[in-house]
Amino acid sequence: MVIGICANEYFSTSVEGEINRMIIDELKSISPEMEFYFFADKVFAPKFSKVGHTHFSAVKQGEKRSWRRKWFQTVYLPKAIKKNGIEVMIYLRPDEVSRQAIPQFLALSDAALLSLWDTKRMNLLKAFIVTSSYLKAALAQLNLIPDKNVILVEGIKGIEFDAPSFDDKYATKEAYTGGKPFFACTDFDVDAEKFVLLLKSFSLFKQRQQSNWYLVMMLRNKKKQNELNDLLSNYKYRTDVKLMSNLHPTEFHLILASAYCVISVSDAEMFPVSVFESFFHQVPAIALNTKTNSEYADVLKLVEQKKPAPFAEEMMFFYKDEALREDLATKGNDFLTKFDFEKQVSELKTMLLQTKQR
Repeated sequence: MVIGICANEYFSTSVEGEINRMIIDELKSISPEMEFYFFADKVFAPKFSKVGHTHFSAVKQGEKRSWRRKWFQTVYLPKAIKKNGIEVMIYLRPDEVSRQAIPQFLALSDAALLSLWDTKRMNLLKAFIVTSSYLKAALAQLNLIPDKNVILVEGIKGIEFDAPSFDDKYATKEAYTGGKPFFACTDFDVDAEKFVLLLKSFSLFKQRQQSNWYLVMMLRNKKKQNELNDLLSNYKYRTDVKLMSNLHPTEFHLILASAYCVISVSDAEMFPVSVFESFFHQVPAIALNTKTNSEYADVLKLVEQKKPAPFAEEMMFFYKDEALREDLATKGNDFLTKFDFEKQVSELKTMLLQTKQR
């Protein structure tokens, strides 16, 4: 089977991209017999496994509704589909879907993307791939596509690193925070507003506890680094904040595993990858109470308002109550067993093959 995938730049720099990358990477891993053609808006560094037959094509597609985007959808893509024998197309954003002569799937990760829809475009799709039960319910409310054409791929792939030892964690804290405990944030969608919220929350925590704790912000890419550094330069506790980006995966997970707690200030309605990454390392998490996060209330410390005081209050609870931290860390790690990511991707593969047979 030959599968085409539209994977633009955001695919490697956002939480939507990270979720979809994991799904497609796993699909490739269990399907070495399949061929994959990736169409990128411009050259980017792919993070996919080398399993299977993979081809990359960088084509300037242009902005939505531009003549170049229309050319890509109506001229270039149909020719590429025919030339390469592509049998199914998978899109990662609704506005990329176009009329093609083969079955088309949309991997939908963020509820906000539903606002990009129009009914005609939705009717061009054979099926949806969604990453949370909330998204599946949101689609059902639209009454535009049968439930049987929505496949849920929930959860994330296991961390492919050995659990660090106590000595490893101790050495990591010594290296990055002088041995002091620290909160960590690894959100994909941190911008100036969310970073200020994080800093103000940390300020309240520091003022009330008079602690020497640190805050470590690990950015997924460098795009926001300069802007956030400028904000940090005028921050009272800037010497207790570490801002890093583009860390090697081994270093990233070593720091994450050494954190006392993870804080997520993201309000995106999508599967909380950053939070569940921490659970692999038995690190608890504080997160905003979104509709998606509320599904995991038993294993998260949820914050009801997107304001500094509620976040600082939860940080203080963790500071004072080691038993609470250990309990949530254990619950979070145990909760991961609920997700059978490999099985769900196998079901996706079955649906793709059935589509081909029809």
